[in-house]
Amino acid sequence: MGVNQYGLAIGNEAIFSRERVPEDGLLGMDILRLALHNCQKAIEAVDFITRLIELVLKAA
Repeated sequence: MGVNQYGLAIGNEAIFSRERVPEDGLLGMDILRLALHNCQKAIEAVDFITRLIELVLKAA
């Protein structure tokens, strides 16, 4: 969760699971931090996060 210098605010909700995740993947908080670092507006963050998830899924 956080707010960047442009006033873009992002939050998340944790959901815990018994499934194991790969050690080399991105955490949800990693994705949010990257969006806050790279985006100025909410629509940019949505597009950024969508593209990042698609990229990670293709690499898997």
